[in-house]
Amino acid sequence: MNRLNLAGFFVAAATAIASPLHFALAQDENPIVQTAAQPAQGQAASEKWKPPPRPGGPREQISQDLHGFVAAINSRTFSAATTYVMDARIGYYGANEWSQYWNEKLVLEHVVIDDIKDDKADVTVVYCQLPHGNERTPDMSETLQLQRQGPLKNERYAYLEGAWRIVVGQPDVEFAKGPLSLNRLAFFIQQAPGTLDYIRADESLRRLAALGAGAMRFIDDWDATYAFDPQYVGEALAPYTKDQRLFTVPGTNESYTFNGALSGQDIAKIADPARTVLFYEGHNEQPTYRYNGKAALCFVDGHAALVTPDDAKTLPWGH
Repeated sequence: MNRLNLAGFFVAAATAIASPLHFALAQDENPIVQTAAQPAQGQAASEKWKPPPRPGGPREQISQDLHGFVAAINSRTFSAATTYVMDARIGYYGANEWSQYWNEKLVLEHVVIDDIKDDKADVTVVYCQLPHGNERTPDMSETLQLQRQGPLKNERYAYLEGAWRIVVGQPDVEFAKGPLSLNRLAFFIQQAPGTLDYIRADESLRRLAALGAGAMRFIDDWDATYAFDPQYVGEALAPYTKDQRLFTVPGTNESYTFNGALSGQDIAKIADPARTVLFYEGHNEQPTYRYNGKAALCFVDGHAALVTPDDAKTLPWGH
């Protein structure tokens, strides 16, 4: 994406904060975009372009930039979101794939500046989700570390100077065990090398958990029994999952494998539902360890998790 488009995203998103419930990324509505994207008329082409001074003080700018980040997330314009994350790789390195999986909306309710020192700031944010446009979730809060962008060597990205960008921390690899966090989203958007494995692991766990929930609803209607042969798992669970994409492993054309040993079994006779494998990536009870040496599995009780090869050796399969 060229500098004109990125600058348009950045400026428009940073200023679109009239209502906390609605954020927009209206490109090219602000005349600053035009002056920020190219040298002014009469300016020598060889003269280094510099961004205009930002209005307001650090507190106002931080609020604007965090609202801009949320606006970019909500609109799934990953290229715009990279402008709000420190050291983000701008280009197609995985965040575009993640944006296909993102179906939530965020509402940023409060931004509290805890500490500002020079070009660094600690900020507490309070926000909630609007999953698929339904009722909002309870408020969540977390602390973010921000850093004001200094001069950049590449003139193409000079419009980022002065922006308060999120400094990404290392997320927990087992994303399904924790709630959504802006830091985790920023990690995806940063697109550091290896991020795609995390993105696909996160999505795989989400899909497996949905399949697990669908299987639980199925057996509720079928005398607590997995009343289907493995080849009919898609047909059996279709009324309970509503989305055939859930059966496909992210980033592949492969389908999740149902543990055939459970076919026809009564769930009450399964000794350890929390550890007995229900769905997995792989074949013949051999999981595929594609996520930094871990495999994504779903268990009879409906939860999904990443497991190591050593952990997988001890898991029961229901024989």
